[in-house]
Order: sequence, then C-alpha cells, then structure tokens
Amino acid sequence: MDTRDLDARWRGTEPDRHLTWSTILEGRSFFEAAQRIFDLRTAKRVLEIGPGYGRLLGGLRELGLTPDFYLGVDLSEARVRRLSEELGSADVKFMAGDARTVDLSAFAPFDLMISSATFEHISPTFGAALIHLRQFLTGRAVLDLIDGGDDGSGVSRRKVLVRLYSPVEIVSTLQVCGFRCEGLVRFDMATTEFEIEPSRLERREGLSMQDNKTALVHRFMVVGET
Repeated sequence: MDTRDLDARWRGTEPDRHLTWSTILEGRSFFEAAQRIFDLRTAKRVLEIGPGYGRLLGGLRELGLTPDFYLGVDLSEARVRRLSEELGSADVKFMAGDARTVDLSAFAPFDLMISSATFEHISPTFGAALIHLRQFLTGRAVLDLIDGGDDGSGVSRRKVLVRLYSPVEIVSTLQVCGFRCEGLVRFDMATTEFEIEPSRLERREGLSMQDNKTALVHRFMVVGET
C-alpha cells in the first residue's frame, strides 16, 4: 500500500467526529498538557498541522491565547475551504498541503508548531514530516502521539496507518530531525489526567489497538525545541 492510499481518508470530507476516533473533542486538554512544559504565551506565530475541525484553534482562544498569526495546514481541500469560511481572518489562515512536502516559506518563520491526532498517521514515521517542517520553525514543535509502551509498532486499520511510539523512539526521532526533547508527558486527552512529570520516562505495558477509546486518550505530549 503506497503513502497516498494511506492518506486518502484524510484528503476527503469526513464528518468531524471521524477525524478524532468517532468522538468530538475540545482543544483545551492539549494545551493544558503542553503548559506543564513551557509557557505558551511566548508563541507569536503558530503553525498547526492537521487542524481538522478547528478544535486546537478553539482551545487557544478558550485559554485566552491570541498569537499574532496562525496558519493551519490540512490534507483536505474541502476542510480548508470550510475552516477558512468559518474561522479565517487577516491573522488566521488555512491552506491545503502535505506536511512532508508543503512549502511554507511565504509565511515562515513560526515560533510554535502544534499538532494533535495527526502525526500518528504519517508514514513511515512522524519524523518524515518533522524533518521537513523544521526549516520553517524557530522555536518549538508540540504534538501528541499514541502511547505504545516500550515497543511502538505501525498498524494499518481500514487502510489507515496508525503508529504507536515508545519514549525512546520519540526522543531519538526528535534528535534525528534536529530537535531537543524538552518535555515528554503521558496524559489522558479526555480527562487531562497526567501520569508522569516531563523529566521522567517510565516503562509501561503496550496498549491494544483493539480499543479505539484507549488509542484516543492515552497519549504522549511531546515538546521538541529547535
């Protein structure tokens, strides 16, 4: 199966809830996890990969965080049109593109990149996008990845790639892409419960992909600094 086949679902016009494991989510928990590692208020130019239905942008606004400029990049041209109509403004833009190849030089630099429930679907690993996007960043990359315990493994379900990651694999991938791992926190996306502090990496039994809800909520909040 080639990469475009794996991406086909995300290029379409799926209902919002299907973008996040059949559950509509809010964006607040993502930023509450990130704020345990650094002060989000320092971000002035924000890049989001995979804005979906706009939940992270909504989370920023809910927390009173207003960057000078925001750009959301999504594979789906239909979602980009809808997001632009509903949320776009002079300082909030959306564009269609693949995180592994998109040219953002007209908008760069960004001092913060955010992404949720997106990088686990990037083939062959999240590093394929991160190493490309680094050229447009001057600050941090903040993303969440599914907690795969000590042994992460790629899983294809219904023609969709779902990748689980171990702490060691996350840190090593960040380093290869030119980032320092500033923080790594396990958290529950649904309840915002935190299991470990950023400075600790603990062993944990791998999670089963049989349970969509488990795959949805048990995640690592990853912060990489350029």
